[in-house]
Amino acid sequence: MDPQKLVILGVPVRTAGCACFDLSCPTGNCKICDKGILCFPGPVRDQCTIPLWNTYAFFVLYANIDQFDATKYELEYNKLSVMDKWLLSKMNTMVKTVDTNLGNYRIPEAARALQEFVDDMSNWYVRRSRERFWAKGMEQDKINAYMTLYTALVTVSKAAAPMIPFMTEEIYQNLVRS
Repeated sequence: MDPQKLVILGVPVRTAGCACFDLSCPTGNCKICDKGILCFPGPVRDQCTIPLWNTYAFFVLYANIDQFDATKYELEYNKLSVMDKWLLSKMNTMVKTVDTNLGNYRIPEAARALQEFVDDMSNWYVRRSRERFWAKGMEQDKINAYMTLYTALVTVSKAAAPMIPFMTEEIYQNLVRS
């Protein structure tokens, strides 16, 4: 399923994406193009949805190659690298920030926290951990990298669900149920 495809064609749709991520969007309307694809404003697409989907795709690609099954492992915090601990710390901060802001109806602030976390996860963690995923075998460091990214993806899919529900549902269901 392509997370950006919708059944409705050519109808302006009020989405959380516009209101949350593109604060410069005066109308809050996203258009659906003639192919049925929801056309998010540039900042949503470029700074959040594409990096989140690419990070998820990276995880799925290498997890499938290595036949990694997250249910067979647990995060062992005492064995995590500094980079793993950093991402999990950022993730916990993001969850608290998003929860607090959504609870106080501060949607743009919640979305900004999600966007910053996705940026950290994709541009810092994944880029600096690629070689760990590419390593031969299933050493503890590679397992830690997989479990850290798995945990972050599942958590961000839950936290972002009120704002980008279709994409996050696809990510969550594929990670947790597969």
